[in-house]
Amino acid sequence: ILLVMAFLISPMGLPLAAIWLGKGDRKHAERILGSGTCLLVIFTVLLMAVFYGFLRPFLYMFGASDATIGYAMDYMYIYLLGTLFVELALGLNPFIISQGRSRIAMISIVIGAVVNIALDPLFIFVFGWGVKGAAIATVLSQAVSAAWNVKFLMSPKSSLRLSLCHVRPSFRIMWQICSLGISPFIMRSTESLISIVLNRGLQIYGGDLYVGSLTIMQSVLQLFSAPLSGFTQGVQPIISYNYGAGNFDRVKKLYRSMIGISFAISFTANLTAMIFPGAYAALFTNDRELIGLVSKVIQEAGAAQGFDEVEVFQSNHEGSIVDKIQEAYGKVDGIVINPAAYTHTSVAILDALKAVAIPAVEVHISAVETREDFRQVSYARLACFATITGEGLKGYAHALELLKEHLEK
Repeated sequence: ILLVMAFLISPMGLPLAAIWLGKGDRKHAERILGSGTCLLVIFTVLLMAVFYGFLRPFLYMFGASDATIGYAMDYMYIYLLGTLFVELALGLNPFIISQGRSRIAMISIVIGAVVNIALDPLFIFVFGWGVKGAAIATVLSQAVSAAWNVKFLMSPKSSLRLSLCHVRPSFRIMWQICSLGISPFIMRSTESLISIVLNRGLQIYGGDLYVGSLTIMQSVLQLFSAPLSGFTQGVQPIISYNYGAGNFDRVKKLYRSMIGISFAISFTANLTAMIFPGAYAALFTNDRELIGLVSKVIQEAGAAQGFDEVEVFQSNHEGSIVDKIQEAYGKVDGIVINPAAYTHTSVAILDALKAVAIPAVEVHISAVETREDFRQVSYARLACFATITGEGLKGYAHALELLKEHLEK
């Protein structure tokens, strides 16, 4: 929610300023920058007041539990003090990019990240400040990024100058900015509301593990959306400038190119997430149960889009079976396995099933419990939540039903 203001004001103030630059009116473009900055500060102060007044209920709405509320409160009380730095760091960065100074804009982000990475272990572990130390490190890193942006935009090197005389309310300009920004503002606001509903529901019906899985999925989404957002933000001022200059043919060409490239990036990113969900989840946690849950959720999202299949594999070689189980990690929701005679001897298959931590059902065509004594030992069963014996080939269908019921739970 705090970041919504930056996405309302700067991306919409930026194309408006670029349109006037295209018209050849630099002074008015600078007034738009100043009024946009003023509007950013006003909204930031209002949001800080609201969040400080209702912080605890807000955190519960976003999925905090009794076990995590203390940490969340400690972090947010400090983080909110630096909200203005966050807004200025994110909100002013696009105005630097629009000048073709992508290197300067990138340095703004990089120095903030470097400072945060350097201060986190110092404050958390060396000084023993814990989660409060993480919040302080974040605030200081954002302050450095914000200072970098403001310094550049007020310097002679900036072709679009931020002047203190322009940082004042202009209701006409503010109305134009809000008019352009209302659509993305509503989109991002509803995303925040959806996040509240999801986190609250997951906390009630699933617990911290499920809230953690949603957080990881949102982080995976950011891996894809951040580069795409950067691309579209880079194209925005070019389109706006040409629109202001009356180059409508170039505007249409840029629109077509942007849509094509954005679709290609989105499709490729979603496809790789469906194929390798476990690998993406492992970037953010080493908790096998959490990785398994994230993999399941991502694949269910893919199934809703038509990515759904049952793969059949058969081999008489133990190593091939182990390889197939390991390949299934992060790729399938469940395993139905008939290890045949290997069930009585193969520790390797047992270890593979345990390692991937995928829900599994053991199947035997015959009723092995009525056969020889040595067949009463099953290593694979130790890694399966159910075993079906003596149902012939129908046992496989029964196993799929059990697997479906287990996954639905």
